[in-house]
Amino acid sequence: MDSFTKSKETFVTREDAFPTLLQKRNEIHEVVEKGEVDVYMFTSWCRFPFYEVDFGWGKPVWVSKTHSAFEAATLLDTKDGDGIEAWVTFDEQDMALFLQDRDILAFTSQ
Repeated sequence: MDSFTKSKETFVTREDAFPTLLQKRNEIHEVVEKGEVDVYMFTSWCRFPFYEVDFGWGKPVWVSKTHSAFEAATLLDTKDGDGIEAWVTFDEQDMALFLQDRDILAFTSQ
């Protein structure tokens, strides 16, 4: 963990960028696998025109994401553009707490 947390400035060439990125990703994955840190990923796909994409068989009826290796929350516009879907993948214990959070519940609809 010490090598991961030490701050260093590193410059890489274009050719070394992808291998360096993979190496750093693997280092992070190893730390997470050991259970040394909790990782929660948050991202927003809002304003990406996913519902406008047409590969020849028409525009999508619904857009979603695949499984996440980490506990994550992904925000995505609804098809009509009037709302935001939150795709949340937490373990059971964290999800139970999340579903009871009053601040979170204030922004949800069912």
